[in-house]
Amino acid sequence: MRLDEEEAIASMLEKALDPLVPYPGRTDLPWKARCMKCEAVLDPGLTLHNIRGPQGGCATCAERGIDPTRPGYLYLVVHDGYQALKWGIANIDQRLTQHVSQGWQVAARWNFELTGDAWALERQIKAWVRGQGVPRALTADQMKYGGHTETAYLTDISLALIQAYVVSLTDRNPEPPQTA
Repeated sequence: MRLDEEEAIASMLEKALDPLVPYPGRTDLPWKARCMKCEAVLDPGLTLHNIRGPQGGCATCAERGIDPTRPGYLYLVVHDGYQALKWGIANIDQRLTQHVSQGWQVAARWNFELTGDAWALERQIKAWVRGQGVPRALTADQMKYGGHTETAYLTDISLALIQAYVVSLTDRNPEPPQTA
């Protein structure tokens, strides 16, 4: 989607974000900005498409969603019915509970002192998987709790390969499974 620059800047200011570079011209391209509340620099920046969404704005100041300054985790889950895997991040255990309620099984989890560190890894995984030509497995309609852009079919890439990639990036194995 394209917006003129004036409308794009108005959308940023509405979310208390001060653009630091010129408008990239499209809503799906990252746009570096500074939060006018906490002064955090959103770099490489959110896309205007995400900023204009219901959560939008600075993740550090968000009253809901992921807070990159709090402890969090990176996870891998698999779904037998879809024959798919998903990677993602969260600050709260309810995120995995949501996925489990939809038929996903937790395959691995890495805890982090800062969710921002997990967030950086999530982006690396996505770029690496998509860079190998592996497409998304699921649509937004198939993911009640979101996260369809971080999915892949198990026939396109294995869980073991993604887990090994995360271990190579973090230099540590996943956390032992938690018992109830």
